[in-house]
Amino acid sequence: MKVLRIVLTAIFSILIATGLISIFMGKAPSLSILILLGYIALGLALNGKGGKIIRYLSIFISGILSLFLLVAVYTVVSPLLGERFDLVLFVISMLIGFLGASTVYCIVKFK
Repeated sequence: MKVLRIVLTAIFSILIATGLISIFMGKAPSLSILILLGYIALGLALNGKGGKIIRYLSIFISGILSLFLLVAVYTVVSPLLGERFDLVLFVISMLIGFLGASTVYCIVKFK
C-alpha cells in the first residue's frame, strides 16, 4: 500500500504542476488557485504532513472526488432510461472516482 501512496502523490503532483503552468500562462482563471490548494493539501496528507486540518480537508476533497463513482453508476443505468451510453464520461468518472476513493483509503488507513 505504500506504493499506492507514492503513485497518488505523483498524480497529484502532476495535477499541481499542470494547474500552475495553466494559471501562469493565463489559460485558467486565477480562482483555480483554490483547487491547487486542495491538491497540495491532498499531497501533504498522503505523506503524513500538515496536521489535522490538512488531513480533514483532504478527506473532504477526496470524498468529493469519489462522488464521481455515482456519475459512473448513472452512465451505466442511463441506457435503461432511454438515453445513450457515454463511454468517455463513464471512463473518466470511474478514474476520478477511483482516485478519490483510493485517496480516502490511504489517508484514513495510514495516519
